Amino acid sequence: MVSGALVSVNGRLAAQEARTAEVEELLAAADTNMVSAPLGDGRAAVFASYDRDAAVLVVEGLPAAPAGMVYRMWWVDGGGPRPAGVLEPSGGDRHAGVADAMGAPDQLWVSLEPEGDVSGPGGGELSIDL
Repeated sequence: MVSGALVSVNGRLAAQEARTAEVEELLAAADTNMVSAPLGDGRAAVFASYDRDAAVLVVEGLPAAPAGMVYRMWWVDGGGPRPAGVLEPSGGDRHAGVADAMGAPDQLWVSLEPEGDVSGPGGGELSIDL
């Protein structure tokens, strides 16, 4: 039983270390730029790299998501919104997420959605012009 728990913890730590390395590489990329904008009652910063086809979004001022709900990110371009990942709580009223498969979006939306639902934003999206 203990060995199974250790394997689970080791797997989560390895995934977290890999994600941290991915964020560090994105932030260090030569083409990474930052856009800062109000988002709801808070403030958002997007660090985007077209070479890496990804961005990191950090938002301050978002309340915790209710049980069974998550803050989902959406890339928005001429084809409409498409899933970009989930914002995770990162202390206090701060949330952060890595959004892959960026392409060339016009906006990045954040919406409160049921866990696992990627069918499309349900309304009330907060947007950041890129």
